[in-house]
Amino acid sequence: MLWHNCEWKDDDVALFTASDRLRYGDGVFDTALVIAPKGIIHGERHYNRLMRHAQIMGIDAPLPFSDWENAALEMVERNGIEPGQYALNTIISRGAAAGALGIPEKSDPQIVIRLRPTPKEYPPVNAIISSVRRNEGSPLSQIKSCNYGDETLALKEAQEKGGNEAIMLNNAGNVACATTSNIFAVLDGELVTPPLSDGAMDGIIRRLLIERMGALEKTLTPETLKNAQGIYITNSVAGVRIVTSLDGKDMLHSSVSIDKDFHLERSYGDATGTTS
Repeated sequence: MLWHNCEWKDDDVALFTASDRLRYGDGVFDTALVIAPKGIIHGERHYNRLMRHAQIMGIDAPLPFSDWENAALEMVERNGIEPGQYALNTIISRGAAAGALGIPEKSDPQIVIRLRPTPKEYPPVNAIISSVRRNEGSPLSQIKSCNYGDETLALKEAQEKGGNEAIMLNNAGNVACATTSNIFAVLDGELVTPPLSDGAMDGIIRRLLIERMGALEKTLTPETLKNAQGIYITNSVAGVRIVTSLDGKDMLHSSVSIDKDFHLERSYGDATGTTS
């Protein structure tokens, strides 16, 4: 079962019509980690970011935090989910509109929430530096919009070259992020990540590493990345993963240790990093 505009529906029901503005990428999404039956990891952080991104797109989404959280918890019960880790996907579309690209005067937001299992284990990260660029000058580079065409092409390129992840550069040729993850490099014993202005996504785990481990925001070049004393990629579902190779070259083992489950610490209902 999934949640669609306050109604419970079968997971295989078609929810978006052919006229929905998702065809233009006119929507936002979020992916949070749920540990059943305990709850959503960093739930308030995820919700607040989702609503902020919807506001940037100009979508007024009628979804209070309590409704979002309750839907996720009830979904665990309705689906008889066993204890474990699951990805909570939330999609907010502006809704259906006829024909033209212009934004309709009246929107009909479509909100869908669903759960899916996460992998038991993640493979080693063998990354390439992609030829597909990330437009750091676009507001979309800093929000989770439903337009992931560039990331799809970058990952396709990585797979064609025998990798399973792509590092994307911005239009200035500097490092932005991976396709679905933020990136951190270890430089002279310090943890460094590209600033948002370089086209990096405002990731939840990225923010936590800055707050709790003092990670620095600094522009990274591809050459700097290749000579780093370790590279990590991070996202809310997979946590912290070490990049084992880049462009076919084995990477040094990181000189700064980060627990792969760093993102699970002090996290239930945590909006600010304090235990609740």
